[in-house]
Amino acid sequence: MHRIWVLRHFAFISSFRIATKQRRFFCSQTPSTSFASEAAVKYEKKSPTEHVLLRPDTYIGGVAMRESEIVWLRSLESKQMYTKEVSYPPGLLKIFDEILVNAADNKSRDSNMNRLEVWVDRKTSRISVWNNGGGLPVEIHPSENIYVPTLVFGNLFTSSNYDDSEIKTVGGRNGYGAKLCNIFSTEFIVETVDSRTKKKFRQRWFNNMKECDEAEIVDLQNEKTTDYTKVEFVPDLKRFQMDCLSDDIIDLIGKRIFEVTATLPNDVQVYLNGQKCEVNGFEEYVRMFNYYDPSSFLFLHPTSRWHVGVAKRNTYIGDDQLILPKVVSFVNNINTEKGGTHVDYVMDKIVNVIKPLVDSRLAEFGKSVKPAMIKNNLSIFINCLIENPSFESQTKETVTTKPKLFGSSFDCDHKKVTKWAEESGFVEEIVEEALNLKKKKVPAKRVTSSSVRDIVKLEDAEWAGISGKSEKCTLILTEGDSAKALALSGLEVLGRETYGVFPLKGKLVNVSNIDDVRASKNEEISNVMRILGLRFEEEAPTQESMRYGRLLILADQDEDGSHIKGLVINFIHKFWPSLIRSRDFIQSFRTPLLKAKKGDKVKSFFSINEYQKWAEETEGKWKIKYYKGLGTSTSIEAKEYFSDLDHHVINFKYTGLNDDKAIRMAFDREKSDERKEWIRGSKRLESLVDDGKTELSYKEFIDGQLMQFGMVDLKRSIPSLIDGLKPSQRKILWTLLNMDESTEMKVSQLAGAVAHRQSYHHGEESLVRTIIRMGQTFCGSSNLPLLQPIGQFGTRHEGGNDAASARYIFTSLASTTRLLFPHADDDLYEKRIEEGLVVEPRWLCPIIPLILVNGTEGIGTGWSTKIVNRNAIDVIDGIRRKIDSVEGEHEIQPYYEDYRGKIEAVTSKKFITTGKIHLSRPERKNASTFSIEISELPIEIWTSKYKEKLSKIVENLPIVEFSERHTEKRVNFRLTVDRKKAGRFLQKTNSELLNFFKLRSSITENRVLFDKNGLLKEYKSISEIASEFFDVRRDLYEKRLKAQKDECEAKLKYVDNQIKFIDLVTNGTIDLRSMGRDQLESSLEEYGLESDPLSSKTHNAKKSDYSYLLEMPLSRLTSDEMNRLTERRFRRKTDLDAAESADWRSTWHSELDKVTTAIQKKINK
Repeated sequence: MHRIWVLRHFAFISSFRIATKQRRFFCSQTPSTSFASEAAVKYEKKSPTEHVLLRPDTYIGGVAMRESEIVWLRSLESKQMYTKEVSYPPGLLKIFDEILVNAADNKSRDSNMNRLEVWVDRKTSRISVWNNGGGLPVEIHPSENIYVPTLVFGNLFTSSNYDDSEIKTVGGRNGYGAKLCNIFSTEFIVETVDSRTKKKFRQRWFNNMKECDEAEIVDLQNEKTTDYTKVEFVPDLKRFQMDCLSDDIIDLIGKRIFEVTATLPNDVQVYLNGQKCEVNGFEEYVRMFNYYDPSSFLFLHPTSRWHVGVAKRNTYIGDDQLILPKVVSFVNNINTEKGGTHVDYVMDKIVNVIKPLVDSRLAEFGKSVKPAMIKNNLSIFINCLIENPSFESQTKETVTTKPKLFGSSFDCDHKKVTKWAEESGFVEEIVEEALNLKKKKVPAKRVTSSSVRDIVKLEDAEWAGISGKSEKCTLILTEGDSAKALALSGLEVLGRETYGVFPLKGKLVNVSNIDDVRASKNEEISNVMRILGLRFEEEAPTQESMRYGRLLILADQDEDGSHIKGLVINFIHKFWPSLIRSRDFIQSFRTPLLKAKKGDKVKSFFSINEYQKWAEETEGKWKIKYYKGLGTSTSIEAKEYFSDLDHHVINFKYTGLNDDKAIRMAFDREKSDERKEWIRGSKRLESLVDDGKTELSYKEFIDGQLMQFGMVDLKRSIPSLIDGLKPSQRKILWTLLNMDESTEMKVSQLAGAVAHRQSYHHGEESLVRTIIRMGQTFCGSSNLPLLQPIGQFGTRHEGGNDAASARYIFTSLASTTRLLFPHADDDLYEKRIEEGLVVEPRWLCPIIPLILVNGTEGIGTGWSTKIVNRNAIDVIDGIRRKIDSVEGEHEIQPYYEDYRGKIEAVTSKKFITTGKIHLSRPERKNASTFSIEISELPIEIWTSKYKEKLSKIVENLPIVEFSERHTEKRVNFRLTVDRKKAGRFLQKTNSELLNFFKLRSSITENRVLFDKNGLLKEYKSISEIASEFFDVRRDLYEKRLKAQKDECEAKLKYVDNQIKFIDLVTNGTIDLRSMGRDQLESSLEEYGLESDPLSSKTHNAKKSDYSYLLEMPLSRLTSDEMNRLTERRFRRKTDLDAAESADWRSTWHSELDKVTTAIQKKINK
């Protein structure tokens, strides 16, 4: 009706103009308007073009920005459909669509059309649409006396579609179309070739169709001609409140081109900027909406005019829900996004088939299903051709043509629909929903402020839960209470109306493999859900049903903070994927990781790499401060952060199914193999470079920050092959190696010293536990502990967990540690600098592979490691064989110090450890009892844990007495059993007793370690580990021997120069009294005396240093001193000869002898 009113309005204006002209012809003078009333002046007359520009919403929809609309787009990389939140002016998209549909309509006019090209130049905002096939006639219109293309493209209300008696299946209807695009463009060019008249037409309009150039006509009589039409225009972006074509507009233009490709016949090839749009018809287009299960669709194609796809609207991809659009429909290539009569027509026919199926199942319950319930659970895709379609408005979003005027009918295939509804489970789901067996979407019910009042640590936003305001609210989820304090300081800047704060107690649980029932029992998850207004029953929450519109994660800037962000993202993605896919729900807040200060200058760094790059290029002394936790920042700094949200807030953006896959890969326990490959494919990282991005896709976050956590997690969990140490162990050992060997320190003090000297940022409690483990000596711990336990470091009864408090126990280097890590190597290690401090090397290198002696165990991201202990003497023998080049692999069997059970190899990687049990059979036949003694347990089965297990094992045995006689190192359980009631035990073999009392346990080695280059590697055998260690250690010996030889040469030269200098002075060759310093140094150089040979060893930066000669005391000139220097020279020469004769083999053997002696001495004790 509105369209009819517009037409009548323009007809009235035209007739009014004609009538006015006639009156002016008969009247002798024009009436005076000088006395017109104010009321009369209010009325204005506008030309059609002026009216279009003044009231654009009537013709093309709004020109203002439509904010935050969710649309389905096609990913060019994955060829999948995904949802994206876009903002755009509908009118701009509409004027492009008018030109695009015009080009597509040409296929119905000329079946020979087979190509359509679109070019979009973002720099100039110029868009062109080209199609081949018959176009407009290039000739003068008989009545209007202008060229037909000029008439059609430059004059409103011109069309070839006004004759409703002529049947057409095109999109054009009212004579607006391309003219609207012309009116809303600063430049509009039409070019067309008419092969019939052999003429080419080209004309340019500008200034919103108000002005135009003369039409250019080119005669093509002597050329081979091919029909085509090209429309090129530059939208008047200012009228759409834009400066350039935005990313969202470009995406939407691409979307429409892709849709037209899908709805046109397959013989028409469509190109965008020279790249072919690949989609093989409408069915393939529909399948892209569910890439994981494209076979889930039902397709109905009764005639060439009807193509229909049907699917369940709510489907599941693993644990994630995919909600398909309710309607996707096209009429004559036009996207009728709001549906209309054609959608109702098809939907009713399908529902009429499914409803009886559901009703037959509900009959026994005395119920029937309402058609609306079926419709709400269906997703329908339609591509159809309708004769002379009518629309609700010029925007053509809704079809209003009555079905009887469609020109064809859609005959629904009952058998296909019935089969699909049954086999897909759709009927069963509707039955369940009708019987309230299925969880239905609960009507939006807000969680009020009073209902979260019991969540004590919540600082609720004032607008949270208030209708119309809550979507503006942001919940700041913090990592602990100290981060909450930082956020509260920030609220002084942001205000409390739209910001709330809630601290997490630690890391959120990984919900990937748990259901909503188990998740709901977690207090942390339950609180977060209540605060946000989320419920498991409401799988697609709306803004109206939620208390907050956004979630801002405020976690530490380190790797653990990234893990917390990932766990929160995973939680939302698992239960409410629509929040991830449909809008920018999750954000994160970044704070500096380090700050460098120099006077008043302050530089902030958000990653280690960013700082290291700056430090390499910057000179001068800067004070470096590491911000391990958010609690390090002051209130003033917090206000600075929150005053610049644009710089500190990162928005997470959903870009398609690759984001879903990345999240599942990172957290799903069943995808450990994928995580292995993910980690394996990463380069060696120290930290992720923060490039200042304020927007990240979820996949970028997973592959960046979470990958960083994964790598750091692996380094914490998996040791280096070279020294067998994890980073925290290496920091502890290096700290002690740089102290006096006899130094005893409290464990608590040592932890503090390590944290201070080695830039350790993960809490001293963790260091305390590591120090204690490095000093434990009980069976099942280290065979060769690196630290000496002075005090109670724990026993095998509790697996070491019964150690005394760190403030009561002391430690120092074990007697063998300095033998394993010789002093001579200390200066040879690669030095590392963190925050301006020289910290522990990348790895240390003992003289034997400690990883084999002490074993290891650890679980990291995607990878785990397990290596059992071996006898140090056996490992030393294996190294000696390699030193002596004895051929053949030498596999070393597992060994645990003080273990009295058996260790048997099942395979090269799997071992069975067996405890010891002895059944004492009574000597007297009439004895009433017998005893069972358990004197050893399997490896890593601790005494107290086994006692719990043993108590359950003997519950049904007639135990007369149960006693324990354990010592610090030994296990002893003794059971006295009633012989009459348990006489069958006397017949059991030792093997059967071991199985009954669960005294067998298997250990499987997983030999994953970091190699010398810091890369993760899986080793096939112990020999391979020993060989790689051997190569590194041999190279270090050669490096040490060369350094020692160089040092001996320098010391000898030092003494030689002193002797020669004294001789030159005493025989009068050099007169010290007559020369200045510079002249003296020049003379010394002429006589062949060198600058201090030891200066390079003492890091002296001077070019020349003769102080060791010129500043000698006069006493050195005596004969006694000369004798002493001569003796010293002899010793230096002897040392040099020894260094030159030394080789790495003899040196290594010698040091192995010392270690062997120390170990044997320890055993003999």
